[in-house]
Amino acid sequence: MFTCAEEILLIVNNTTVPIPGWYIGCYMIDSLLDSTLEAYYDTMYIDLIYASQPTVNGNGEQWNTSTPHPQPLNITHAITSSFLPNTTVRNILNALFVEDWHGEINFENYYQECQPIQCSYTENVRNNLLGVATTILGLVGGLAKAFDFLVPNILRFVRGPLRRFLRHSQRRVNQQYAEVPSVAIISH
Repeated sequence: MFTCAEEILLIVNNTTVPIPGWYIGCYMIDSLLDSTLEAYYDTMYIDLIYASQPTVNGNGEQWNTSTPHPQPLNITHAITSSFLPNTTVRNILNALFVEDWHGEINFENYYQECQPIQCSYTENVRNNLLGVATTILGLVGGLAKAFDFLVPNILRFVRGPLRRFLRHSQRRVNQQYAEVPSVAIISH
């Protein structure tokens, strides 16, 4: 990732003072995301930042100087926090500014309020090549097992009536041949 951030230097009483954790760069958003909150925990840096702010606006009018002086953040909270003072704003933002997430799912109130008749959900699952191949092989294997069981049993079932039918039809043919009178062949 391309960054061109460098630490901010404040000029206070003709003295340049670096502010720890504050960066300036090519893009404002990158400068903000790469910065930390370190300076906000130290009274000295709060005073420097406060003193470096102009007291006159663009029209030459004096600003309200009765605004309260900002207080530093409590360092004891930072020590117990999962976000240390030198954690970048980017990391804090990636965690959605959440220290600990205690998710508790309880649909009881929803069901009491809405009283749904039926509850269902749909899950769209896209199979990959391995899943498709496994399914096809499973179907082929299942069909093979089914045919191994069914075909011999069907043949046994059909063989009995088929034998009786063939015996009966063979008897009728034999009887028909037996009933045919012998014809004498006379030759001249």
